[in-house]
Amino acid sequence: NVFVYDYIKDKDKIYEIELNTELYLLGSKGEGFNLGLMEALGAGCVGVSTDVKYGPSELIKNKKTGYVVEYDNFKQLSNRIIELFNDKNKLKKLRINSLDYMNKDFSDVAVLEKWKEALNEINK
Repeated sequence: NVFVYDYIKDKDKIYEIELNTELYLLGSKGEGFNLGLMEALGAGCVGVSTDVKYGPSELIKNKKTGYVVEYDNFKQLSNRIIELFNDKNKLKKLRINSLDYMNKDFSDVAVLEKWKEALNEINK
């Protein structure tokens, strides 16, 4: 099933939706670092996004935690979505990879360690 939601203010409702969502689709012309995508990956969603200059390709590890497709290539985008809906094993594997990746690279401890490294580098 595909659901499209209006704007939701309630953070708990958003988290509940993310936990029950398998796929996070992002078809933007331009992005920065996308917090919504990051939260979705952290909830075990598989990211499918267009390849724009910044953002999604920094979070989605292509073919490991989701897919980054050519911008404006609707055929490629739709093929990836259909592929994931038709191959539940692949979808499950990518969901597990997304959770592992976010827990490893974006946990509180990991981010704190990256900040320490950056600050130590500045202080040299």
